[in-house]
Amino acid sequence: MIINEGSVSMAKSLICLFRERKYRCNQYIVQNFQTVIFFILVFYFLLFGFGPQYLIFVSIFTVMFKLNYKKNCTFWDLVNFCSFQFFLNVVAYIATLSISLTIGLNLLVPFYLIYTKSSQFNPKGYFINLMTFTFCQFLPIKMTFIQQSKAFLAGLLLFLIAVKFYSFVSQYYAKRTSEKNEFSFFADLLNSYGNEQEYQANLNKLAKLTQQLYFQAYLSSSSKNKITPKTRIAFNYAFLSQRALYFFTSIDKLVKPDSIIEKWMTRISDFFEKSSQFTTMSVIEKNELRIQGKILITSLEHSDEVALILLRNLLIHSLFILRLLDNDPEISNNHWSTPLHHQTKYLFQHKFRIDSFELRVALRFSIVLAFCFSLCTLTHITRGTWLPMNAFLLLQPMNEETTYRLKTRFLGTIFGCLISIYTVQLFSNNLLHLILASLLGICAFTIIPGTTFQATLSTIFALFLSSLVMSNLMAAGLRFVYVLLACSLVFLVNQFILPTGIKNQFRFNLQELFHIHQTSLIFLQNSFHHKIDYGTIADLQMNYHLLHGEIKNYFGKSDKLKQISYKEFLSISWQMITIVEQLLLLIDSKKITENDITVIENTIDSLCYVLSLIQNLLDCNLKTLKIPEVLFKRDLAIDPEIAYLLFQYSKKLSAMYRLVL
Repeated sequence: MIINEGSVSMAKSLICLFRERKYRCNQYIVQNFQTVIFFILVFYFLLFGFGPQYLIFVSIFTVMFKLNYKKNCTFWDLVNFCSFQFFLNVVAYIATLSISLTIGLNLLVPFYLIYTKSSQFNPKGYFINLMTFTFCQFLPIKMTFIQQSKAFLAGLLLFLIAVKFYSFVSQYYAKRTSEKNEFSFFADLLNSYGNEQEYQANLNKLAKLTQQLYFQAYLSSSSKNKITPKTRIAFNYAFLSQRALYFFTSIDKLVKPDSIIEKWMTRISDFFEKSSQFTTMSVIEKNELRIQGKILITSLEHSDEVALILLRNLLIHSLFILRLLDNDPEISNNHWSTPLHHQTKYLFQHKFRIDSFELRVALRFSIVLAFCFSLCTLTHITRGTWLPMNAFLLLQPMNEETTYRLKTRFLGTIFGCLISIYTVQLFSNNLLHLILASLLGICAFTIIPGTTFQATLSTIFALFLSSLVMSNLMAAGLRFVYVLLACSLVFLVNQFILPTGIKNQFRFNLQELFHIHQTSLIFLQNSFHHKIDYGTIADLQMNYHLLHGEIKNYFGKSDKLKQISYKEFLSISWQMITIVEQLLLLIDSKKITENDITVIENTIDSLCYVLSLIQNLLDCNLKTLKIPEVLFKRDLAIDPEIAYLLFQYSKKLSAMYRLVL
């Protein structure tokens, strides 16, 4: 018998693909072991405690746990979170009482949740809140408010206990391990100076850490009038990492041939290494560490070498962070103000524009969910809730991601329906049905979401549960029809109702990036005449770094030539924004004469003019500023440290202008 070589090769490829997928699936399940355990607990807890009709809540509580168990939340943070989820459950129940409430609340609630909870930097910030509101309308049998509330509150209590238990266990083991923090990274960099390979690896880690810190600061910031001490610590760690990265990337140009920088690096490295253990130190050890830091700062006070001046600034900021960590009342009570456009009462006014990411996404979701739920309520079709469920899961903030989900969900539904038709009937026992459903749910909730494989498992999971109350063939047919309807509806909305594509978002991000550069320079000018508002500085820096990260990710998918040019462009831009932040620090800490202020303001006017020229070269639709009356001079007769930073900024701006040309 002759075997076709092509068939053998194809079979081998399929086996290799299956093994690879199996390995990736196993690896993902291991990484999400905590989620697996919680899913099993909540699945059987709701099943035996309240009945199979409440298993729809399993998805909500599992996603809640998955998104929150690694966060360092206080007990009251979790209580507030759970209270809001219960409130959404109440609103969802009210939405099922009449057709007018269904349409009205499914227009208003999704709009509010997306508009206030998500942004272009955290596009799915709405997800768990909107999932709670949406899925709580999916109960297959109409329950009384008391019955539904009991089941939901019990699930919330289990979630609260599980998160706090995990937090307790993880903190217990964290004390037994030497986990690296920001100060450890600085110490490693100082120690590895001279070893090029290790030094570069540490620099890359610090760059990633800086980006992560700004994103954490962004997530921890709130819409209240005052920025909390916890958020201030996050921002200051981000500031410190940014300044450290600027120092370490510039050190080769700063160090003089006869410099004693390496001796100072060893001493300061020791200080940073000790600072990394600050939270576990006794009161006496903390005081000794502060004294050591002050001695180092005093020793460097009269140095005129730029590298040592920058190192001294790092030490000053480090001591400030240590005081924040120790809840020093002198500074911890000195709150920053939240910028007006982040405060709840001004939020709608600031974002209510047709080009606003939040407005466009909120309108799309509101229209789709209101239409789906009203259709289900009016027609009373069997398993009609599968239509809004699939529409909710398919619709994504960005068009490209929605298109990808449409393909994978449709294919996964076909595969899932075919598999379930031939397998569900083999398991006639109801208990066995539920056990297999729970095993399928483990995979559906732990593997990478949005893939065809995950959609297949989700379909089989849903059909295993549905086949308890209807024929398997009917359940599979309904599932396919509803997914097809959801795909068609989402496709139309995605194409014609306020689409948000990656390319358009990139152009908007680029304009915003330059807007932050211009605003930072204007803010620098105003700092001579008004008290510096660090809440505004933190907001500018945070938004810049998040925009920088998005633009960098966009060009990571471009051809190599574009990657090289934009990598250089973003590097220059990052150095410019870092220099401005350091200038603000200097202006706030030094006494500057009226003559120096005039010279600096004229210099900033020149820099703003060049920046506007660059924006016009990039078609950013900005009116070019008038040529300043006093042109920029490289040699400025002002404070040498400020003069140095202004000179460095002008060099970077010139390099950007040449690159854009």
